[in-house]
Amino acid sequence: MLKKASKDNCLVLKLAMNGQLFRLLEIFAVNKNPNAPIIYKSLTFSLIENHADETVREFMVKSFIEIFETIPSIPVSIVVDPLIKCMQTNEMTTYQFNTFDFDLFLAIAKHPKLTLLPSGLTVLDQLSRIYLS
Repeated sequence: MLKKASKDNCLVLKLAMNGQLFRLLEIFAVNKNPNAPIIYKSLTFSLIENHADETVREFMVKSFIEIFETIPSIPVSIVVDPLIKCMQTNEMTTYQFNTFDFDLFLAIAKHPKLTLLPSGLTVLDQLSRIYLS
């Protein structure tokens, strides 16, 4: 129900439900609940689906940054790969970069679970493209 409500057209409901999913993810990750990866992937897809809505994207990005700092064992590649693909596909159309996007890149770059190949290289490539454009 939370996942369905997080896709609602009402901004307040969408933000509230995604916030609850982040709270559940934190609790489930700490307790090693087998449903934590499902919630994590749902939140990742929610970020991708709402890339054009700057308010929702900012909330999601800041929440992901908080999760990355709180749970150092969480794999960042699950977020990195679809996010970079979304950015490359929608760059300069529906995906306008903002300062919070770079805060997310910084949090990803500092994360201990970031591997050089392929996720680290993908992030570096995307940042280089942004810099050159």
